[in-house]
Amino acid sequence: MLSLRKLILTNLLLISVLSTLSSNLFAQTSLPEQDKYVLKPYMVIPWGDGKGQLALKVNQVKKHEPEPGTPDEVVKNSKLFKETVTKREGPSFFKADDEGNIYIYDYEGKSPTLKKFNSVGKEVACLTDNPPNNFSIQDDKIVTTDIGAHEVKYLSLDDFSLLKKFSIPKDFDMNYSKILNGFIYKPIAKYSKKLFVFDDKERKNKPGAENKYLHHYSDGKHVGLKMGESEIFDLTSISKEWTTEEIFHWRDFFQDRYGCYYLVAETMNEHYDFKDNIYERSLFKINNSGELLLFLKSHRESFEVLSLGDERLDIDKNGNIYNCWSNENGFHIDKYQYLNETLVK
Repeated sequence: MLSLRKLILTNLLLISVLSTLSSNLFAQTSLPEQDKYVLKPYMVIPWGDGKGQLALKVNQVKKHEPEPGTPDEVVKNSKLFKETVTKREGPSFFKADDEGNIYIYDYEGKSPTLKKFNSVGKEVACLTDNPPNNFSIQDDKIVTTDIGAHEVKYLSLDDFSLLKKFSIPKDFDMNYSKILNGFIYKPIAKYSKKLFVFDDKERKNKPGAENKYLHHYSDGKHVGLKMGESEIFDLTSISKEWTTEEIFHWRDFFQDRYGCYYLVAETMNEHYDFKDNIYERSLFKINNSGELLLFLKSHRESFEVLSLGDERLDIDKNGNIYNCWSNENGFHIDKYQYLNETLVK
């Protein structure tokens, strides 16, 4: 039997020859919406510290770390703990808006920087003054948080100029928080009811917003997907209909304008070995009935040499899926274009 790595390599070579899928994103072909997506390279941003580039940090790091309690003599003499590997770290996250612009938080350059690239890969905006801890595109603006300063800021989508700034009380813990329509909330079970309204005007313009945010929760026995306080699916049970692999961490949740849900999780199968730190990202697209429409995978192996942080997949409101990867030539973004978007005026 071929090893996992040989199987992956074989798949990558086959995919490259057929030119049907990218080098690190795999699709299941028997699902209802597989034929509604067309994959195409979207942009490549070269490495560097200049305009139109992204920084790349290269370090030599230990390949293996000793377990707590390992005797010093063993650590000192073992060849295992002397092995090093080259680790290349690039951007922390990327986001796409409904116009096809790409926003990238580049934290490895001369200073942490937020950059915007248009649909042809040209840098059109840059922010180096206190780039965000949290970033989201909401309607006609960007919403960011500065945890150190306890502030929420509204920025212009065009040039990142400051539109408005709000001070948040020091006694409100902003860690692991998200923002929606003028209030901050905690997308974690024990914090799910703790909201803080900082923009009364925006909340009044969109009443009931606290019932419209998509998040997950866990009660220790099962994980559920909720819209506000209303449960949509019991993910623990329904996900077993989508895959036989183990889901050990749900990461991101999206909803498009058609009402479909996109769920991103870390998964593993029987071949995966945590000693080599191998896992994969899986994206499930489902409808309101929980029917699986599309299943995509982003393998960890494609990021072992050029690590790109956690945010590797993004979905816009039209249902287009963006996937990032990297090589020596730069930061690549591929786009799975959803054919139904042409029906939206």
